[in-house]
Amino acid sequence: MEFITVFFRKFLFEFIFTSDEKAQGYKMLRRANLSRMEFLIYLGIPVSLVHLAIFYFSPEGETLLEENWRLGIIYAHLSLTILFLFFGVSAIIINAKKQHSSMAGRLIPHFVFLTIITAGAVIAGIDQLVTPAINPFVVASILVALFIYMHPLLSVVYYLIGYLVFNLIQQQFQTNQDMLLSNLVNGFTIISVGWFLSITFWRNFIFRFRKEKIIETQKNELSHHNEILTARAAELNVANRTKDKLFSIVSHDLRGPLANLSSMIHLIKDEDISKEEFTSLLPELYRQTLLSNELLENLLSWSKNNIKNSVANPEEVDLREITEEIIQLYKTQIEAKKLIVENKVIDTHIAYTDKGMIPIVLRNLTSNAIKFSNSGGSILMETIMANEFIEFSITDTGKGISDEQIKMVLSNEYYSTPGTAGEKGNGLGLLLCREFVEKNGGKLSISGSLGKGSRFSFTIPVKEK
Repeated sequence: MEFITVFFRKFLFEFIFTSDEKAQGYKMLRRANLSRMEFLIYLGIPVSLVHLAIFYFSPEGETLLEENWRLGIIYAHLSLTILFLFFGVSAIIINAKKQHSSMAGRLIPHFVFLTIITAGAVIAGIDQLVTPAINPFVVASILVALFIYMHPLLSVVYYLIGYLVFNLIQQQFQTNQDMLLSNLVNGFTIISVGWFLSITFWRNFIFRFRKEKIIETQKNELSHHNEILTARAAELNVANRTKDKLFSIVSHDLRGPLANLSSMIHLIKDEDISKEEFTSLLPELYRQTLLSNELLENLLSWSKNNIKNSVANPEEVDLREITEEIIQLYKTQIEAKKLIVENKVIDTHIAYTDKGMIPIVLRNLTSNAIKFSNSGGSILMETIMANEFIEFSITDTGKGISDEQIKMVLSNEYYSTPGTAGEKGNGLGLLLCREFVEKNGGKLSISGSLGKGSRFSFTIPVKEK
């Protein structure tokens, strides 16, 4: 019993589309049938026209029986020509418009199958008036198997219909009972052979479909892998360019301050400068040291974010508290430029964000606002609620920013301009701000105009206390 079950399942698998294959398989089947039908029509019309010409221009039959045979062949091939023309034009139009799944695209192959096999049966019957041969039925049975893919269950029904017509026509025209019996037996043998050929071609079609599907799947997988490799190659190129840029930043922006600090220490050690001279140089040393410290922290944050591909770990963060700490951090720079800093961050606005990333964002934006503020200017830090987000903004009254500069800042390129007091930047801070804000589900925005200050803002998710 198990052997029979396995055999039956194998038989079904070889001759029937699976549920996953049906949609694509039948679509391919209709397209193949309609394309092959065009060649069948191109073959059928000339053959029918040649028969028409031969029998139409041939002399009338010497007997009434021969004349009826001649006229029967003419009418049969005239009907076939008209049908072939109709089916051929329909197939060409459907193929041109790619409407293979339309009702006409589905039905025409079935009509052609039945038309050819019944036409072969009719013409074979008319031939019985002058000859016992059934060659037209043989040709028709083989022809439809070769040109039209048909489901085995449907093809057996169509072949039986053709044989039924063949049987009726034979009994109508063949009076010799021995010949009639022979033709009927031969006719059944012919449709059996035809059906065997039909299911063989049907099975081969399913095998070919599955092979093409496997090839297509492999091509898609290969294409996908190529896309991944291309993307990784692009990422590698970006990483290499970033690495070169970072080395340039480190060598240029760190070497100067460290060299100055080293020289100052040697001067003090060798007692080449007085305490008064040293005291006068302290503010500049402090400024350069602070800038170097900022750069190092940004570099470390950037490397952690990109090399380890860190993810945000959100938790409740008190924005007011962090803002106060950052203002104290930059107190010396703020006093040096005589800036007025207003902290209007609402103490009840508790953000739900990464506690390590957002302080870096706030520190860079604050440093940026100080850098581009004019002496005696002001900086406003505030928060507002925006749906399920907090919008944190830092507004300054400094030199401002143009639309072109905003585009550069928001791009993936490093962009930096000197501050109002000649402060240097490296462009890494704002790039880091944007990456960290986006990792926390927010968005960085910049607005302003030259000479009228600028406003840097970002959104972060909120979790009410």
